[in-house]
Amino acid sequence: MKLKFNHEGLAVPVSQGMIDLIHQCSNNIIEDSATLDGFTINFKDTSYSASSGGYHPVEIGLFKNAQGIFCLSYITDFAYVGIQYPELIKDVDFNFDAGQLQGYLMNSCLTNNDTQEFYVLWEGNFLSYVDMECFDEVTVHLL
Repeated sequence: MKLKFNHEGLAVPVSQGMIDLIHQCSNNIIEDSATLDGFTINFKDTSYSASSGGYHPVEIGLFKNAQGIFCLSYITDFAYVGIQYPELIKDVDFNFDAGQLQGYLMNSCLTNNDTQEFYVLWEGNFLSYVDMECFDEVTVHLL
């Protein structure tokens, strides 16, 4: 049995690969899903740092709608920015609730063609990194 997850009507073309990844990561929370308001999935390369680089941490957030179905709320890619005192910031934030792409030096509507093309490119890279097992820590946090 899979978690009830609505991916219809999103402003960007979320692939079946991303949907399968969300289902795979949320497999263990099905029995708790009735009492949850939402959950996040965090992907980390624990060796990632401002000085040595690595793969950016990514967080995927899903929240339950009024019908009790989980919906994709956001996908955020974090990165270190700054030289002397680097900070981990939202580098790319696909905010499905607001219909916006926001991040470091960018802001656009998700329905914009360039933004949709950027999402497809970003998602393809992310799924490749997952397949290559670049993230050595994947956690699900219940909300």
